[in-house]
Amino acid sequence: MKRLRRLTLVMAFGLVLTLSSALPATARTYTITDLGILVGTDSLAVGINGSGQIVGGADNATPVSRATEFTSSGPVDHTLPGYTSGMLTSINDLGISAGYSVSSSGSNTAYTLNTATGSLTPLSSLGGSFSRAFDINQSGQIVGFSTTSGSDIPLPTIWNSSAPALLDTSGYVAGTAVSINSNGQTVGRLMQSPNDWHATIWQNGTASLLSGVGSFQSESRDINDLGQVVGNADFNNDGFFEPFLWENGTVTRLDEPTNPIGSAEAINNTGMIVGYGVVGGGEAHAFVYDPATGTAQDMNSLIAPGSPLAMLFAAFDINDSGQIVGMGMTAEGDYHAFLATASTPLPAAFWLLAPGLSGIFVLRRRTIRE
Repeated sequence: MKRLRRLTLVMAFGLVLTLSSALPATARTYTITDLGILVGTDSLAVGINGSGQIVGGADNATPVSRATEFTSSGPVDHTLPGYTSGMLTSINDLGISAGYSVSSSGSNTAYTLNTATGSLTPLSSLGGSFSRAFDINQSGQIVGFSTTSGSDIPLPTIWNSSAPALLDTSGYVAGTAVSINSNGQTVGRLMQSPNDWHATIWQNGTASLLSGVGSFQSESRDINDLGQVVGNADFNNDGFFEPFLWENGTVTRLDEPTNPIGSAEAINNTGMIVGYGVVGGGEAHAFVYDPATGTAQDMNSLIAPGSPLAMLFAAFDINDSGQIVGMGMTAEGDYHAFLATASTPLPAAFWLLAPGLSGIFVLRRRTIRE
């Protein structure tokens, strides 16, 4: 259910995130697997299916990100031949992955990978030279964005049987679809300008802005098969984006009333949510949210002893078994893709925000979905 882009997200903040120090005896712990690199220094994982197949990106020697499948034998480059960079953004339970590759001229091409055969299939655009695929559901429907001939404006796009179709834009000039569930419900964002974008859901061919997330900037990041949506929103128009859960018009600002700055990136069919939040000193930390307790935990407090990574910065996807993928940091300071496998039940714990250190948070996420 997930997908990714490499972007630089900058947030100013004046809060320190403090974690609950006492964990119950049943606290869930995670065994961390470093998924490795190609020939560069960095990698990140952004999608995992029910069988535990993982996709994302990893740098080559240049270094530029290459579309990558993380296998038991190590990372495998699946960038389209002749293209300079790329990203695999999602993978369904049939082992079909969606993503995009970027040429030396800057054009973008959406495509699929059959992991069983290694075959790559480019997808047609809406007539332009830019297209990116961000998610694929169990039926093989793919969503992302595409441009029309002579235009560089991204338009929300769905591919059915490899044929692209424009999704409803409801009068907005641009948009991106980033997630589609097994029922065909799709989420993303619609935009009037680069600074005016809103979380959106497409149902039965019609686009609707998510109610309850405010009238300021927001975006949907994922939708599960129950129609629950997660994302981030600037609720107060203060430049602080906060993770949210949306369900049938009801919005839960995660960890109310403290609302850690960050984003909810993925939700599985049991309602567990993963993403990232800002902690003291401006670092991003991966979090996992448990709907049974209504609380989130910094994943760095749940790592089993002997972890190969010094820090988990962000979690980007979670499957129905609770396996989580994302990006962490080695002791040497390199960014590596990780797999987190849970060993015990998730506890009741919470984040508290306290006034304190001011600073700037810079999260560098490489090429995920727009």
